Parts: sequence; structure tokens; C-alpha cells
Amino acid sequence: VSNSLVVVAAVLTNFSFDCIWAILNKMLLRWFPYPLLEVSIQTAVAGLMTFAIAPIFNFPEAPYSHTWNFWKKVIIPLGATRSVDIGCGNFALLHLGLPYQQLIKATTPLLTALIEVTQGKAFAVFTWLSMIPLVGGGMLTTYTELQTLVWIGFWFQLLACLGKAAKTVLNATLMSEKSEDQDHQPLAAVHVLQYEAPATAIIVGLFALLFEGPQILFRILEVGLNASLGTIVIGVGGGVVCGLLLFVHQMAFLYMVRYTSALSCQVLMSIRQLFLVTVATIILEPEKPVTNGKLLGIFMTIGGGLLYGLTKQAEKNAK
Repeated sequence: VSNSLVVVAAVLTNFSFDCIWAILNKMLLRWFPYPLLEVSIQTAVAGLMTFAIAPIFNFPEAPYSHTWNFWKKVIIPLGATRSVDIGCGNFALLHLGLPYQQLIKATTPLLTALIEVTQGKAFAVFTWLSMIPLVGGGMLTTYTELQTLVWIGFWFQLLACLGKAAKTVLNATLMSEKSEDQDHQPLAAVHVLQYEAPATAIIVGLFALLFEGPQILFRILEVGLNASLGTIVIGVGGGVVCGLLLFVHQMAFLYMVRYTSALSCQVLMSIRQLFLVTVATIILEPEKPVTNGKLLGIFMTIGGGLLYGLTKQAEKNAK
């Protein structure tokens, strides 16, 4: 199967499953307002799925070293960046509308490029220029949400974007065959998720126990276990369903990173944002009209994506 077909399949899978996951996750938090616990449940399910499918698809065993260096360079950074990404993102989702969250996520391609620059990577001038319509268009698409800004949600989502950018760069580095790190072999997408998801579940689970555990216990004592049972079933059951969706769209995301690049993947995510914002607005906020500003933002983002794609193609032809 050609790399192009793999990328197309991964993009379509990620776009569709991530859209469903984001909308269900937002709806779930309305019934079960414990975002950290939800993240822990979902990432634990995603991690279990990686081990369940490994023998089915005959994946090779994940490379592992008992050395501190391996934990320091692979497991801990994967768990930490993903915890900041999805943990802060889910907490922000409790305070922000889904369109506003996507507005802040529009900064992720720029943050990804800046992180890669700190690692010594250089980009063409037109690559930087493409960031203007990509980021600006993404923000303009959801600018009407500015009136409902909750600052705690804003800062946590911005922190989540930094975590997402750092995670994407780390994923690309660990899966790259050009890596100069001799402590481990390049990881496959399933191996990255095998390390990333359980580590995230543990890290976020500890924070959930510390910050949300007392709230849940107090709620149970206040209304009784029987009255709380329905909410608990919704929270756990919804977490399992969202965890399965999370597994699929994260596997697709990792294949996108593997066969493109960290920045290219985040540019594709900006295009995906247009679809997600449109669908989310129709389902969660149907009373809001599609304004001229939103349409302009959509065309700006698409234009930025095209400029980036043409720049990458020109770089490829020049080699």
C-alpha cells in the first residue's frame, strides 16, 4: 500500500472519529462533570485496545529497555505531553463551548513549528506565511464565541495546545528512522500508543483522585449511592465508548505523523477543525447562524493549507 493511500485513509479516519469523539465527550461532560476522571478512563481503554489488537494484527513486540534513559526519553515524556494535551483540553471543555475550544486550537500548527525550530529545524518563508491564513482563518471561523469567554478555560486550552504541539513533535521523533538516538529502535504507531495511553491514564488518574475524588465522594454522600448510580454508569460507560473512539482516532493521528511530519499533521488538523466546528455548531448550538465571518475563515484556512501544501511540494521537487 502506498504512503499516499495510508495518509488519505488515516486523515479520513481521524477526521470522522475525532469529530464523533469530541461531540460525545462534550455531551458526556454535561452529565458527568469530571473531566480528569473521564480522561483517565478513556486513555486506559485506549491503552488496553493497543495490547488487545497487537496479536490479532501480528504487530511486533514493542521495543523496551529497563534503563532510566529509556523512561526519561520515551515513557515519561509521552505520558506527560499527552496528559497536558488531553487533560487540560478536557478540563477546558468543561468551561468552553466546543467552537471556542477549536478557535484556540487554531494556534497549534504555529506552536508546533516553533517547537521544531527550537530543535534546529528550519522552514521555508512560504511555510511561515501559510501560518497566517491557517491560524487567522481558524480563529475567524469561531470568532463569535469570543463573547462567552471563560478565562480559566482559555488558559487551560492554550496549555493543552502546547502539550499537543510537543506531543506531536515527540511522536514524530520517536517514529523517525532518521533519529540519532541509539537507546531504542524507531517506534511503530501502535508502540507509541502502548506507552502513551497507559502512562497518561496513570498521571491524569492521580490528579483526578486528588482533585475530583473528594467531589465525587461528597456527591455520593449527599444524594446517596442509589441516586448516584445512574450518573456513574453514564460516566464509566460513556468513558469506555469515548475510549474506543479515542483509540481509533489516535492510531490514525500517529499514522498521519509517521507518514507526513509533525507540522504537516497539525496543518491537516486545522483543516479538520472546519468540519468539526460546523458539525458541532449544528448539533450543539443549532440556533447559531453561519455568518460571513465564518465563511471567510473557512476559505482562509483552506487557502493556508493549500499554500503550505504547494510549499512542501516545491521543496520535494527541488530535492
